[in-house]
Formats: sequence, structure tokens, C-alpha cells
Amino acid sequence: MKNWRNFGLAFGVTLFVLLGMGAPSTQADGGVVHVRMMNASPGSPPADVYLDGNLFFRNVSFPIISAYEQPAAGNHTIRILPAGSDPKTPAVIPDVTTVFEQNKDYTLIVFGKMPALEVVRLEDNKMPTEQNKARVRFIHASPDAPGLDLCVVGQANCFGSNLGYKGTAIASLTGGPYSIDLRQSGTPNILGNISINLECGAVYTLVAIGVINGEPRFGIIPVKDATPGPTTPCNIPLGITPTPVNKLCPPNSVPECGALLSPEALALLGGVGLFVLAIGFMVVRWQFKKL
Repeated sequence: MKNWRNFGLAFGVTLFVLLGMGAPSTQADGGVVHVRMMNASPGSPPADVYLDGNLFFRNVSFPIISAYEQPAAGNHTIRILPAGSDPKTPAVIPDVTTVFEQNKDYTLIVFGKMPALEVVRLEDNKMPTEQNKARVRFIHASPDAPGLDLCVVGQANCFGSNLGYKGTAIASLTGGPYSIDLRQSGTPNILGNISINLECGAVYTLVAIGVINGEPRFGIIPVKDATPGPTTPCNIPLGITPTPVNKLCPPNSVPECGALLSPEALALLGGVGLFVLAIGFMVVRWQFKKL
């Protein structure tokens, strides 16, 4: 009977370890809001941003995109002042009232040139991407640039067409290296170019800033917004469809990405090994008691 109790204890411990190794970890969502700020106004001085009378972003210079901060959800009043000025100083932009919803992410962008400035609130989509894809959002923030066509070098189709000032375009692209031209709409005239290696599962924002005529010069700022899910190496030649990922395994553990077994399979084998060792221990102990 004692042997059977020992066997039951060993089996229970092994089962507990096995289940613990295979259990996914979770983290509760606290219902927070994430907000960041970008000064896309060429020639404008650095800015302090107040939220409901409290300093929220300090010294946001052109063309900086700040880190995300976490205000409370709800209605807010935004005031923008020259950096370092007294909070009672007249605002350079009329105060803006906006709402931030729980569990959402936003980018506040200052568009235009002094003194005609405007604050625009954009909602950021950091949800998981399609398998083997990266999501790219493009923002036209150059006040004197014409409409833009966004075209991948070497591909016939453009994923953005005649994108006007303050406009946005979103594309889902297979992960890998890209060269993207910004062309004057309807013409082969290239105004700018960016080379970027897109990670599968990642989310990016590309912003056209500066001016065509004058300073600061027209350019493109790339920002990696998020990696909401597991990523895989995505150095995939353009035009080649990546090997399908086994849905039972996380994308970063499939054989195509260099791992022989998924973490779940390794956990199962480890648990079975512990169970076999426990059985062997009990058998050896029983044999010694017979001697």
C-alpha cells in the first residue's frame, strides 16, 4: 500500500510539473490609454504639451515622436505652448478638446507651419498582424509636398495613391527588406525614398516631414510602433511566399525558423521524462525491498 502511495505522489508531482510547463502565461489588461506626441511642423520651436492644465509632454522638437504616456481615459483639453514658457502664456494653437478611450492608442500630431498650426489625433492600430505580415501606416505631414504615390521598388502596384497632406495610407506587407519610393502622384518623379527591413508581426509608422522647397528638407521618418505578437526572421526575398507556419506552434519556434521542436513539445517530452524517472525510482526501490 505504501508503494502505491509513493507512486501516486510521484505521479501527482509529475502531472503538476507537466501542466505547469505547458500552461500559457496571461497578463490582465488594465484598460489603459497610450498617447504619444509628434511635432511635424517644420520651422516651429520645441513645444510643451499640457493636458488639462498639467504638463504632459516636455520639449517636443521637430520632428520628434515621443514615447507613449498613459493618461486617464475620458475627455481632455490639450494646450500647446513654446517649450519652457509659463503655463499662462497664450497658446500657439487654440486649445483642443478630445477624448481618449480605454484600451486604445493615439498619436497627436502638430501639422502646418507657424502661425497656422493644427493638432490632429490619430488612432494607432497595434493589434496583431496577419501571419508573416507587417503593417505599415504612412502619414503625409509635409505642408508643401504634392499628392504622393507610395510605391515599392520592383513592384508594379503602389499601396498609396494620390495621398494628400495630412492623409494616411495603410498597407499589409510580407515581412522582408523593402525600398519604398515617394513619387509625385501620377508621375515617375521621385521625391523621397526609404529602405526598411520589416519584421513579421511588427507595426510601423512612416512619416513624410519637412518641405520640398527650403529647410528642413523633405524626408521620411520610420517608427516601429509595436510588436504585438511573436515575430519570425523575415529576410524573405520580395515576391517569395514564406513557408506556412504550423498553427500549433508559436511562429518563433517552427522548424523553418531554426527550432527543431516547439516549446509545447519540449514541455511534453520533459514531463514524460520526469514521469518515467519516477516510475523507475519506484521499481528500483521495490526490488531492493524484496532482497
